[in-house]
Amino acid sequence: MSAVSYGTRILADKVCKAGVFSCSFGEAIQATTGTFPPDFSARTCAEYDGLYFDPQHNYAILVITALFAALMAFAIGGNDGANAWGTVIHSFAIRFQPAVILGTIFEVLGATTIGYGVSGSIQTGITKLQNPDCFACGYCNSSMTLYYMGMMAALISASIFILAATMLKMPVSTSHTIVSSVFGMTVVFGGFGCADFGFDNLGGVIASWFISPLAAGVVTIIVHYLLQHLIFRARNPRERAYVIVPLLYFLVMFVIVLISYLKAPVLKHKPRWQGVVVGLAGGVVMMLIYLFAVFPRLRDNLPSLSSANRIGADVMNFDDVEEFPSSDGTELKTMKGGRFQDRPSLALLDEYDALTPDQQDAMYLFKHLLVLVACLQSFSHGSNDTANATAALSAVVNGFRHGINDCADPESPWWIMLIGGVFIGLGIWIIGKKVMDTIGKNISVVTFDRAFATEFSSAITVVVCSILDVNVSSTHCQVGAVIFISMASKESEMIHWKLVSLILAWWLLTLPLSAGLAGVIAYVLKYSVQV
Repeated sequence: MSAVSYGTRILADKVCKAGVFSCSFGEAIQATTGTFPPDFSARTCAEYDGLYFDPQHNYAILVITALFAALMAFAIGGNDGANAWGTVIHSFAIRFQPAVILGTIFEVLGATTIGYGVSGSIQTGITKLQNPDCFACGYCNSSMTLYYMGMMAALISASIFILAATMLKMPVSTSHTIVSSVFGMTVVFGGFGCADFGFDNLGGVIASWFISPLAAGVVTIIVHYLLQHLIFRARNPRERAYVIVPLLYFLVMFVIVLISYLKAPVLKHKPRWQGVVVGLAGGVVMMLIYLFAVFPRLRDNLPSLSSANRIGADVMNFDDVEEFPSSDGTELKTMKGGRFQDRPSLALLDEYDALTPDQQDAMYLFKHLLVLVACLQSFSHGSNDTANATAALSAVVNGFRHGINDCADPESPWWIMLIGGVFIGLGIWIIGKKVMDTIGKNISVVTFDRAFATEFSSAITVVVCSILDVNVSSTHCQVGAVIFISMASKESEMIHWKLVSLILAWWLLTLPLSAGLAGVIAYVLKYSVQV
């Protein structure tokens, strides 16, 4: 430390005390708003005490954080991609390659069109930035440099945890992981008093372990029984499906639009009635598209009209049977040959073969509906959850641009969301099939109608819980839905309970492991930013 800076430090120590505003903070706020901040007095302000270096224009922090944000987005794609596409692919509604192409396109669209903006729940919702006893943003003894380093530590921790879970084929909540990581660094830098334990934040994470799978499971059972009663057990399932499936296209579009209005940063502050109106309009348009563009083609290619159109017929070129160990040590039987992720299980083909011709026709009408649901789910995920990777980076970018005295919730610009969406797509492409196997076929066998029930019920659960301000995880919802619908279908013996227990263990370990790792990284980084 030079003699000049040392002398400045001594002078600053004499005038800077906890709870005294930074003079630079007052000037910055006045330049932005035209007024000084509340309770600010130029007579009592002090210069920054210089304990930590100013992150403004510090490229090292920015580049390292950006690299781990990209890794985080990649890991999110590999893990969360299964929520939309796992059951759709493994019910054999669509093959893997076209699925990941569609998934990537809709993830990027969701992230860049309505995903940009402020994501305060991650950036400032967990941590008390302006508390003078915590990060003291705006005060002369500000430790906002620690906050920016902490956000980098949170990204490193979360990306490592999610990537490890993905490689082990374990579906985990990416939202809970980053929230837990931010909590861990906050405790290390400021203590437990600087973390928000409210239901909207950490308390909601813990509650979601139970609420998400149970709520989605109950809704899934209701949807499943309605489909069975109204369509598949009706006297004429095909004719009944002709009437009900168009309504399902309407409902799917309506629900996904509502999710976007309730959760996307750009839309969630708008009046909810706007979401209802736009959702109704979108639902009507989607239903008309189905009736006049999609349905005529489906009607001319029903399984009852040609054996070549039977569900699963396009995979009958697979020869012989192959057994392979599942995640819980049991043996699963699949058709041999071709790409592994395109192989259907024999149990799934047996389920389709057991249907009557009318039931097969009705089931066939769900094929394109499933793909639509998955596309819209990917769009919603891109708009909502890309922020799990980009919010921490946006906070660091804010510090890089404006320094330690900017206490506002930083926005995630569209170009950051674009990069995040692209890396999520890469994650789906490269490592996505691992968790897709777990959700789509290793937990239990899922047919078209069950896949629709799980996907649609998860979306409904997210909408209802968002309206009630209850924190839920889409991953927990999806896993719970698959388990409950298998039980409702009286196929609980096909559920791999050992695998389910392992998944639950990972959910419970998300908080302590990701928070602990972030805390350790933050503790190490703390000594690298002191002047």
